[in-house]
Amino acid sequence: MNSTDLHRITRLEVIDETGRVYTNWHPDNRITLSFQDGNRTLKVFVGRDSQATRNTMEAEGDANP
Repeated sequence: MNSTDLHRITRLEVIDETGRVYTNWHPDNRITLSFQDGNRTLKVFVGRDSQATRNTMEAEGDANP
């Protein structure tokens, strides 16, 4: 993984073989990545409220962002 400062990222796009399947470009987004299962699973949490994002991560079993 490169050393990009994730705190600056507010835009998220997911692209598959059919093109863009998800976009979220809200300027107040907070994007957090979580790696699981020996780095075989990537979870991306997107939210505007840091506490709500942490609560969701904890519910998903990702207590340490």
